[in-house]
Amino acid sequence: MALTLLIVAYTQDIAVRELRDRVGVNLQEVSQQVRDQIELNLEERYRDLALASSVLADDVEASRFERVQVMLEELQLTYEDYAWIGLVAMDGEVLFSTDNVLKGENVAHRPWFFETRDRPFLGDVHKALLLDEILSTEDSAPLRLIDIAVPVRDTESGEMLAVLGAHLNWAWARKLESAMLALMENRLDTSLLVISRDSAVLLGSPELSDTTLDTGSVREALAGQTGYDVETWDDGVRYLIGYSQTRDSLNFEGLGWAVLVRMPAASAFEPAQHMRNGIVAAGLVAASLFCFLAWLTARRVSRPLLKMTQEAEAIEVGAKNSDIKLRDDFEEVSVLSRALNRLVRGLKSKEKELRKLNMTLEQRVAARTEDLESVNRALREEMATREVLRSEREQMIQQLKNLANTDGLTSISNRRHFFEEGEQLLKRVARRETKAAMILFDVDHFKRINDTYGHGVGDAALKHLVGLAKQAIRDVDLLARIGGEEFALLLEDESGENAWDIAERLRTMVETMPLEIPGGEVRMTISLGIARIGDCEIPSLDLLLAHADRALYSAKEGGRNRIEQASACGPSPEGYMPGASKGETSGKKKPLG
Repeated sequence: MALTLLIVAYTQDIAVRELRDRVGVNLQEVSQQVRDQIELNLEERYRDLALASSVLADDVEASRFERVQVMLEELQLTYEDYAWIGLVAMDGEVLFSTDNVLKGENVAHRPWFFETRDRPFLGDVHKALLLDEILSTEDSAPLRLIDIAVPVRDTESGEMLAVLGAHLNWAWARKLESAMLALMENRLDTSLLVISRDSAVLLGSPELSDTTLDTGSVREALAGQTGYDVETWDDGVRYLIGYSQTRDSLNFEGLGWAVLVRMPAASAFEPAQHMRNGIVAAGLVAASLFCFLAWLTARRVSRPLLKMTQEAEAIEVGAKNSDIKLRDDFEEVSVLSRALNRLVRGLKSKEKELRKLNMTLEQRVAARTEDLESVNRALREEMATREVLRSEREQMIQQLKNLANTDGLTSISNRRHFFEEGEQLLKRVARRETKAAMILFDVDHFKRINDTYGHGVGDAALKHLVGLAKQAIRDVDLLARIGGEEFALLLEDESGENAWDIAERLRTMVETMPLEIPGGEVRMTISLGIARIGDCEIPSLDLLLAHADRALYSAKEGGRNRIEQASACGPSPEGYMPGASKGETSGKKKPLG
């Protein structure tokens, strides 16, 4: 028992440390990826304004304002989260602006105007002052903005002519949060926080909105450090946190935000807990077995001594034909039995000794036969016990393989198993010089089903969809759930036309065969993206998935409940990053549902 407890403590300590390091590095990397996306987004907005400033400089210098308004409107259309863009004269008057909002107003008192005289300006998140009542938002939350401004200078003299300023809607950060955390779909408790320089929560869970945080990880991140740590927060929960800080650009001073990705330690260390429970159970079984074996050993050791004691007592009382039997159970008993036997034989006559010797011989044969049968029984029991343990071990290994390769809800392949089998399938395709196709599909407006009927019906809808998909495909095709409501189908020896027929059959079945529920039915549609491999070089699985993902995106943009097809022989999709999260691609965010 003590050895079991020692092993449990030592193993759990190693497992927790290794899990903390591995998961902590993953969270740190996600934090850095979010940081990089924030910096890239702000850099792109600065470049938008810098380019527009250089184009407008000659027109402003010559007082030709005919195309200024058109350029501002076109610039706003290039990025949906531009809340406002305006050209401001040196006295602070707004000359031109998108939708003529604030046109004629004086903004000379605003920091983004007067600080732009020295360098390009990037301002922290703040509530809208003049625009809050003018611009409408998608929800009831107050409008929050980020200010970016660049000077408009004469191309020859460098004299400052005007200021080109823009307000970014902070809603883009929520979109970035959804896009980045989608990469961690197997970690449902993971959350993202963005903290300002003064420790205010800019982005995070609703209970942390408009609050300040003063934890070790926040202080480390705001000091420019990058890493991970385990902390207990004010809500009493211990979190594993990865953190980093946004950096300065070559063109402007950065905002110095801290980017934190946190995960409850209980979720992060759950595998270690399972390991400890397994070791405890195995240790208890082993300890019980050893106790049983010790009991058998004690009986075997004490049995010949007890018999010799009984024989000596019989000789003492003068029992007829009593004697000390010779024994060979182990060396000590053998020596003792021989010594006693010689002592007894010296006290008896030759006649009695001969008769006793004959009787002793028969008894020894019977004793050895009994010992041999006992050993045979023990050996059979040991062999049976080992066979039971071997069978249980094989069953446990098979159960673990099924859990590792199967999606818990739909009982089809999960994402990890899909990538393992998919890579082997593509190798076969390359070796046999055959063809393959990828079909990526998901449920249109799935969130609406969850919101209307509840998550239980949502789970039933996914199971219903998998059942229809199994009817539409062959047994050899690889079907897997790779996201919340997103599924992938990999077909071997398929041309683009055959893949289209399968996709259309599945789309029609889903549309015409609704899910029956008590009191009604739930109708669904799906959108599908096909990427096929032609006569070109076989792509990697994540690149093939990226092509199918772009085709699915096109199907969503085209109105949903439709199929779009792409070839894997074309150029890599925009934003594709080789090896990024086993098939995930960066770039423009896929529309929800």
